[in-house]
Amino acid sequence: MKIAYIVTLFPCWSETFILREIKELSRIGKEVLIFSLKPASEKLVHEDAKQFIHFTYYPMPLRAIFSIVQAAFLHPNKFAKLIFKLLIGGIKHPLMLTKTLLMLPIVFRFADIMRKEDISHIHAHWATYPSTAAWIIHEFTDIQFSFTAHAHDIWLEKPYLKEKIEDSKFVATISRYNKNYLTRLYGENTIKKLKIVHCGINPESFESKEISSNGMLELITIGRFDRIKGFKYLIDACEILKNDNIPFHLSMIGEGELKPTLVKKAAQLGVDTHISFIGAMSQDALKKKMAQSDIFVLPSVQAEDGDQDGIPVVLMEAMAMNIPVISTMVSGIPELVINKKTGLLVDSRDSKKISEAIIAYVKDPYLRRFCASQGRKYIAAHFNIRDSVLQMLGYINKKAA
Repeated sequence: MKIAYIVTLFPCWSETFILREIKELSRIGKEVLIFSLKPASEKLVHEDAKQFIHFTYYPMPLRAIFSIVQAAFLHPNKFAKLIFKLLIGGIKHPLMLTKTLLMLPIVFRFADIMRKEDISHIHAHWATYPSTAAWIIHEFTDIQFSFTAHAHDIWLEKPYLKEKIEDSKFVATISRYNKNYLTRLYGENTIKKLKIVHCGINPESFESKEISSNGMLELITIGRFDRIKGFKYLIDACEILKNDNIPFHLSMIGEGELKPTLVKKAAQLGVDTHISFIGAMSQDALKKKMAQSDIFVLPSVQAEDGDQDGIPVVLMEAMAMNIPVISTMVSGIPELVINKKTGLLVDSRDSKKISEAIIAYVKDPYLRRFCASQGRKYIAAHFNIRDSVLQMLGYINKKAA
């Protein structure tokens, strides 16, 4: 079986969850070809991604133009219906419609390649452009397709989403929260298409660290410096810890447009000497840094426009390393972090509660060890990439009723 993966960009430094999925499919003997809607552009490339670059197709403008002209010439009625469908479905979303139309030559070029490669199934990650590409290719080739819906791709603009769900073989979504949301949005008829397939990790690749309670309290958080991560509330919590004379240091790992604002805020609150802002790191370097940490904090929030996290993979990674975690009751996070069992949950945007949760771990070594241990076990049982891939393959291979 040959499976085509359509993604926005490959390799992509932040999308380790897609890389792990492809790697696991390859490990169990499935042939995966990757179709990247954007040319390779990132300077940092994960070591595991390098082996798949030779199996990745990228946009080729001249050949793409030939492919779309050929499709319009050979199948004029089908092509006209597609354009009409795209225009009607995207008219309220002019920017996304424009980008979708500009993407069409690339999509038709990919369709030609998939036919020649005898692709059996197409899977796309994200319910935006990649799944739209898979849907269009399905319309012209009849190759079955599915896609994974994560977070912003269903919270914000979502043209064609209902049609893509209806025409797909199945839709993998990463949480019960997402499934319930999409069901409320599009009705009970969509339930049969929606399958909960967790993004997972390989727990065996994350070594368990010993819980330490001596010396400086080492806090860590990881993620892009974006509004939905709620990092400003963590910095506010740091001020509370400082005023309570708790010796601590926070490592904030990531990049993003809010970084200057966060750096300035830390200085204004007088906690800049307690916080290190660290850029993107390789997976190996990140594991070493996490192994030096005592508590992982991710204070996610829901933005005013509804954007929010899904189930952040960095939480899974910390839990797999036996690091006690603190997060918020946002989106699907409570499906991973079960309060006082696999971690501690607090209300979002509540810096006082974040600081209290940190202090609770400091004052109660048993709670700290218990949550760390249970978190690691929960990851192995419910967020193992091997189980997720086998589950998805079952849906791919399932014959229509």
